[in-house]
Parts: sequence; structure tokens; C-alpha cells
Amino acid sequence: MEKGFCSFCGRALIPLEGYAELKDGGKACSHCVRKLRVMYPLKPFWDNNGMKRAEDPIEKLGSDEFAKCLEDVIEGTEGLRLRYGRHNAVFRVEEVKTEKKELLKPPTYYASGMVIYGCFDPEDRVSLVRKEGKTEFSLSDVRESSPFMLDTVTVEGKGGEPCILVFSGKAIACGPGDLIVRD
Repeated sequence: MEKGFCSFCGRALIPLEGYAELKDGGKACSHCVRKLRVMYPLKPFWDNNGMKRAEDPIEKLGSDEFAKCLEDVIEGTEGLRLRYGRHNAVFRVEEVKTEKKELLKPPTYYASGMVIYGCFDPEDRVSLVRKEGKTEFSLSDVRESSPFMLDTVTVEGKGGEPCILVFSGKAIACGPGDLIVRD
């Protein structure tokens, strides 16, 4: 079952939890990788078969670089918080799809993008930040990023990872480049 131990914290590496193999052969458990995900976000892409793939920049680090980054992660995250106005979590919108099911109900918005830092959960109260001002609303779901949006799984939107934020409302003008923040 185990694939060895984390080179940094000593946790057992369990394939179902995931782990990263570094370029010099060192291994990092999912807990240590999650700490660095804010500084080294996954770079998702869809292959020709419509399968979700992700390039992981953490796997290009050596063990010494990884250890140094673990020391600098708090400072790096605080730098992001200063840059984005000290919100608890920030999401950058890359694409928005809308769905209108019933005549008198507001449309449902599916904003796909990247959590820059922090976490988003279903039912979080958030704000859409645009040059024109802020619009407040509640999330109805946070989903795994998928090219098809069907059969997606509810997840916690974590810093450095792509996901889809789902919400409803009247005349919410949301587009690529907008930020959704949680205070």
C-alpha cells in the first residue's frame, strides 16, 4: 500500500491520497504539496480525448528547492493577500457559462477559473469585484473543473487549484478576468 515516506514531514505516501515525485527522486506527500499549491498552481489542460490533465510545476522542483519553498510559503501567501486587498480567499474567473431553466427564476452561472489563494465552499457568501463595484451573492456549489460540467463532483475550492463556482442571481455581469472574493 505505502510507496515510502514524505521526504519533508515523514508521512506515509498513500497512492489514493496522492503525492508528488520531485525531479531529484524526492517524494512529497499531499499535505506538503497542498501547502505549496498557492505558489505553484496546477496548469490544467484538456487533451485531444477530452480528458482532464494537469501539468504540475511542483514536480519540476528538486528536494532542496521544495524545502526552501516550504519555508517561504507563509510569506508568499501574505504577499498575495496584500496584492489582492487582504480578502480571505480570491478566485480569478476564466470563463462563465449561464443556464436559464425557468422563466421567473434567475439564471445559474458557472464560473470556471483558478483559486488564487484561500478556500471556497458551497454556501459561502462572496463578492464579485469589478471596476464598476461589488456584487454580493452566495455560492450554491463548488465543483471540480470539467470540460463538460456534467457529472462533476462537489469539492472544496483550494488555493492554486482550478474549480467551478456555481451561483444564481439577477443580472450578474461576470466575465473573464473578474475576481470573486470571500471576506
